Amino acid sequence: MKFLRRLFFLLSLCLPLVAHAASLKIEIVGVKDKALLENIEAGLSIKQQQDYALSSPLRLRYLHEKAPKDIRKALEPFGYYNVAIDSSIQESNNNWVVRYAITLGAPVKVKAVDIQILGEGANDRAFNRLYRRLPLKAGMTLNHKTYQASRQQLLQMAADRGYFDANLTRHEIIVSPEENEAEIYLYLDTGNRYYLGDVTFAQDILDDDFLARFVRFAPGDPYHVNRVLDLQRALYGSEYFAQVDVRPQIEAAENNIVPIRVDLTPNKRNKYGLGVGFGTDTGFRGTLGWERRWVNRRGHHTRTSARVSQIGYLFSSNYIIPGKKPQTDSYEFSASQSEEDVNPYDNQLTQFSASKIFQTDTWQHTYSITPQYEDFTIADQHDQTFYLIPSAHWTRYFGRERFSITRDHGSRLGVEVRGGSDYALSETNFAQAQAQYKMVQPFTKRNRFIYTTLIGGTLVEDFDDLSPTLRFFTGGDQLLRGYDYKSIGSTNADGDVIGGKYVYTNSFEIDQLVYKQWGVAVFYDIGTATNDFSESFKNGVGGGIRWRSPVGPVRLDVARGLDSGGSYQVYVSIGPDL
Repeated sequence: MKFLRRLFFLLSLCLPLVAHAASLKIEIVGVKDKALLENIEAGLSIKQQQDYALSSPLRLRYLHEKAPKDIRKALEPFGYYNVAIDSSIQESNNNWVVRYAITLGAPVKVKAVDIQILGEGANDRAFNRLYRRLPLKAGMTLNHKTYQASRQQLLQMAADRGYFDANLTRHEIIVSPEENEAEIYLYLDTGNRYYLGDVTFAQDILDDDFLARFVRFAPGDPYHVNRVLDLQRALYGSEYFAQVDVRPQIEAAENNIVPIRVDLTPNKRNKYGLGVGFGTDTGFRGTLGWERRWVNRRGHHTRTSARVSQIGYLFSSNYIIPGKKPQTDSYEFSASQSEEDVNPYDNQLTQFSASKIFQTDTWQHTYSITPQYEDFTIADQHDQTFYLIPSAHWTRYFGRERFSITRDHGSRLGVEVRGGSDYALSETNFAQAQAQYKMVQPFTKRNRFIYTTLIGGTLVEDFDDLSPTLRFFTGGDQLLRGYDYKSIGSTNADGDVIGGKYVYTNSFEIDQLVYKQWGVAVFYDIGTATNDFSESFKNGVGGGIRWRSPVGPVRLDVARGLDSGGSYQVYVSIGPDL
């Protein structure tokens, strides 16, 4: 009989509801917090029944009786251990309604937090800094997610800093529901720290001595994952290799020294580029490029390019020798031939240059010596000049990674000085300096303010001896919108633009994201290039469309110059904001 009663009960769970119940409605009241409500619904077994046909009233009542347990379990991670639940179930015309009225009560407060770092890591100040940042504090509302995140942070830091034998010897939350209090214990025994060992490279295209210059740590330095990742990024960024796999050989460690193996797959030796495009300042243009990624086993490489547009051409070739820190330092030798035919002038320029490029903690430095010959016509002046120009250029970026195509915050400062002397082969004595600053500052997640300023000045004995490339002009999509490219400068007695000794421009722009990756912009530009600041400044206003494309920001602007020489101008540009 006992067996038959059990069999009858099991069969009854499988019997269809009488007349097939039409629906199941679940009402949860008393909880307004979205996170709490979502967790309750995710853990509520009867909630899952709504997605299936109701199988039997006994099954439904079983899930209903189980629901208070499900609800309490769902609320405990948020610190609610004294929850009162009033549940009810009703049926009318085969439509079922279950209702759970929840009184949360006061959440459990953390009475004490005991976090201990044991082993060699006890003397590692990084753990002390992490300890101060952890959100686990006495007096806080108990939250299991916060506890789990803190626990994971401790273990992650141990792994990142080379404590590969670390383990949590005590990790628990002790809750006293009657007192509405909890105690948290996290004891991390780090064990001994591991250290970086020798680096071996598996490749056959470059000398290992050269590749060793990419390594910015020495054998015996304390292990840190960032040092390993920096090596991987540097090698991949060099473009010598298509694949880079940097693997700490932890299982092969001896005396806590971890050897590093780097498996490298060579890139294609030659890289070719072909491009066509349109720029408002240059018109239609085409570009051919060829890069020899490595010339020899010491990592030397070359770049050659040809660019032709409606206003001129540029042919250039560069030979690059990696420096002591190949990822940031180099020596470059270049030669170029160009011609530019714009409204103020027509010139042909031949340049040779030798440069040293390196980076300190915050600045990129470029020091060059450039002999140049220029044949030019500007206004009624036709001349040929030769200059030997030493120059220095410094660039600093502030904020996030400058190549991010969705960049919405940061700034860039560039400063350049250059000069020449008639005692050192130059046509005349001159000294020139200029600085450009650009800032991208968000107001909210959907709009931002972009500010750009350029200021420059020249000391020169005879302005007429300066070739066009050593004079300042402004106008165009990069400097002062609403005016033709390089159309702004001082004028001669006939009213022809001849450029200036000084330049000063400001640009103010507000971008607003409208739909997905599409936005609009309004802007105001003001500035001049002049020999005399008593001349009035030029003003331009306009607006445009912005698209955050997969290959970078695309801008389409319409601007109008408000002063003489101004007109309606359309500009198209693409590339990072900084």
